Amino acid sequence: MLINGIRACEAQVVGQIHADCGSMATGIALACSSWQLSEFSYFFIHTASHGMVGKAQEVQSQADFMNKYIDHFLKSMYTGFLTPKELEKVSKGEDMWIGSTELSERLTKYAEYRNRQEEKLLREQERQFKAMIKELKNATPKGSA
Repeated sequence: MLINGIRACEAQVVGQIHADCGSMATGIALACSSWQLSEFSYFFIHTASHGMVGKAQEVQSQADFMNKYIDHFLKSMYTGFLTPKELEKVSKGEDMWIGSTELSERLTKYAEYRNRQEEKLLREQERQFKAMIKELKNATPKGSA
């Protein structure tokens, strides 16, 4: 909910990362508009930890669901920040530690990635709007407008 709130916020949200930022906190940080780092900032990224209890079939069903859910979550959270190969490694259980210098570089590239994605979305919305207007004009009987 916090990540969605930050993403939906029209104001600039600045992530203050001055020491360790691990687990879900990395997702919260990546939702921010911009970031302030210190020389001691770092990210710790890993896959989810969880447990299950129940009958064998229930446990298997939940494990299958969680594997798909976690993969979707990781892709949604880290695409543009991690490479596809890094995403795959994290998904398979490998931990990532990213120090301040590399973190600063990655956040700069991530901001550029998000800007490109936003521009792409705006172009698509404009294309759809123009198509809708054209369709409305063609649907209006001649002489009635």
